[in-house]
Amino acid sequence: PVIVSQSGFKLNDEQTATLSVPKYPKEISIMGDGAIIPLSGSKTLNFVSLGVDKFEVRLARIFPSQINHLISQTYGNMKNPYFLESYSFNENNISDIFTKEIKVNADYKTLNYSSLDLTEYLKQGKGLFLVEAKSDYGNGDRRLIMLSDIGIIYKELADNTYNLYAVSMAEEKPLNGAKVEVLALNGTIIKTLFTNEEGLAVIPNLSDFKREKRPVAFLVKTDKDFAYIPVDKGERQVSYS
Repeated sequence: PVIVSQSGFKLNDEQTATLSVPKYPKEISIMGDGAIIPLSGSKTLNFVSLGVDKFEVRLARIFPSQINHLISQTYGNMKNPYFLESYSFNENNISDIFTKEIKVNADYKTLNYSSLDLTEYLKQGKGLFLVEAKSDYGNGDRRLIMLSDIGIIYKELADNTYNLYAVSMAEEKPLNGAKVEVLALNGTIIKTLFTNEEGLAVIPNLSDFKREKRPVAFLVKTDKDFAYIPVDKGERQVSYS
């Protein structure tokens, strides 16, 4: 047959070639792009896979007291951090580890959807997890997942103070009376404040805190929930220009 291009050009001579067809891919992904699962919701983590009959989910439940190390010893964006020196320091140093095998249909043509209920892995109703899904073929996905109903945003002002706002995503209103802690590099709390009826906590100038007391995160806590946001991490900053 004569080969015709999209523009209508015809090849005068016959062309013969042998093409190699790639194998169907074997894939596993954590569904969605977010890093927060509502604590008041189903607490279910969803996966999509193709061409594998099973995969292992590794859950590293990070100790809240180790958030300073999670931030200072990793790089990359918040939802997918990588440890700077993963051979000597990684999630094994700062968490409890759980594994779960999930079996699925290995049809290489059809996407398979599966889920894992995180409820049983929570501690005192709270949970911050570094999740990795991986098959025997080596392919997989990973994500930092926080279960929380607390939403946080902050802005650094011209005088180097911070306005931090906390909201209840479950009740869709400002979070009044929540404890706000400024976490230092060495894990100590250098400031403690509480939000007002507008969900606002005004954090003073922190520029005098240096070296081991350098602030790395703002923690927001209630009796049943907690959340955090890194301080001065570029990928978490909002442009107001």
